Amino acid sequence: MLKRSVLFRFLLLLSVFIQHSIILCAQDTSLSDELIWPEMKGSVYSLLSEVSGMTDLLFVYDSSVIDNDKKLKIPAGKRTVHEMISVILENDELQINRIGSHLLIKKESALLKPSVLLSEEVAEPTGLWITGIIKDRQTGLPLSGASVSIPDLSLGSVSNREGEYRIHLHDSLKNAVLRFSHLGYDIFEADVLSQNNKYSEIALTPLVIPLQEVVIRNVDARKLLRQMLETRDKNYSIKPSLMTAFYRECIEFKNKFQQLSEAAFDIYKTPFTMDIPDQVRLVKMSKINNLSSGDSLLVKISAGISSCMQLDIIKFVPEFLNPDIIDSPYNYYSSGIDYMDGACVNVVEFRQRKGIKAPLFQGKLYFNSDNSALIKAEIELNSKYISKTGSQFIVKHARNFKLTPERIAYQLDYKMYNGKYYLSYIRGDLFFKVRNKKLFSSSSSLYTWFEMLICDINTRDVKTFARNERLNTKSVFSDYNSPSESDFWSDYNIIPLESELNKIIEQITLQIEKTIVE
Repeated sequence: MLKRSVLFRFLLLLSVFIQHSIILCAQDTSLSDELIWPEMKGSVYSLLSEVSGMTDLLFVYDSSVIDNDKKLKIPAGKRTVHEMISVILENDELQINRIGSHLLIKKESALLKPSVLLSEEVAEPTGLWITGIIKDRQTGLPLSGASVSIPDLSLGSVSNREGEYRIHLHDSLKNAVLRFSHLGYDIFEADVLSQNNKYSEIALTPLVIPLQEVVIRNVDARKLLRQMLETRDKNYSIKPSLMTAFYRECIEFKNKFQQLSEAAFDIYKTPFTMDIPDQVRLVKMSKINNLSSGDSLLVKISAGISSCMQLDIIKFVPEFLNPDIIDSPYNYYSSGIDYMDGACVNVVEFRQRKGIKAPLFQGKLYFNSDNSALIKAEIELNSKYISKTGSQFIVKHARNFKLTPERIAYQLDYKMYNGKYYLSYIRGDLFFKVRNKKLFSSSSSLYTWFEMLICDINTRDVKTFARNERLNTKSVFSDYNSPSESDFWSDYNIIPLESELNKIIEQITLQIEKTIVE
């Protein structure tokens, strides 16, 4: 039996810690109401959260307007709600407008600028813009995680959960070919110029794999894993690279949007042969907060960026990728073949052995049958024992509430560029059950997710970042501030927002615009 510390080694690497605080509600609070405030100290973000906790008010503001990280100490005393907010903001140029239970904070002479991702009014960008939706030709259903790329180039994007995609290309690529691909589907290619400046519907045809071919190609699962490890230096880059990445993290509680943070990063990516951590440099970011009240729960995703770095399982080889470790807790099964980007793929499933009562990972691994490279992994914690992992994912600050993990799942892809495979896409989905231990009430749902897309790769003249440019990947990313711009994401490839989340955010944006017009 493996020791507990060994069992959780990989789990700890992937941990996404959630820090939360409970908001208590007082109904129908007016800005002119006088309250007795206790002594308060902390960041502007935490102080506004405490104000929300003592009122029925929600805060909506742009991160370029308010410095969330600024530290304050406010003495106890009797103040109106408006006075208390003004003391926290310490800025006479800010206006506070009430829209129902929302408080809109904005500059007197400027319109609040949410992320361009959250608004349709975007400055006309340069270059070529390819947008649309990818569907299954037979069922008509959207395909999530489909790849959109230029063959032999490092540029690319993926479709969101509703099959929608968006990719920006330089004018010099107008005569190039755009490739659409997905696991288990035939490749579709189209001229870039024919797809430019229009919303296209791309239908991919499912591949039918003859049963005879599945039987003939059935291979030893453990042998596949050994071959992958033995050929890492041939299939994966052994030189540092500079990557451009799009990152997004989101928090939803009771199916209500709470916070969305998005960013463009530069990543100094070190290969698996170097025992040097990756470096991240922030280029641009945007975020929108909806600090809820009532029975809402505020959460922060901590170490989400760090988790993306650690999820590179080619560099940080987890136990489930090594079938020859002593007393391995896993069983491996060959589950046939599939096709991805025109190549035959061997599929291996792994599960923990019976008798091992620990929350280990299980899932599917996809290997290119020609070169044994791992090109895709879908993994999640064993749901049977997942409740034992709560302390690994959650740092609690509210004694009366219990958060229990219900599902922790990750997806990661590797794509080939110049004959070598590189990390391409990472997605993490974390579901929790929330229960108030003091109240006899039903449990609520908390859902957090993050994703990172590598949009471009450069392998020439790669240099490390200056120390003062490096982002602390283990910190709470949503607490960072970066100025917004009208053409915020003009030159970056991003993943479109799912329509349901987009509608929620649009409701806030529309209320903001309505207030300013009035």
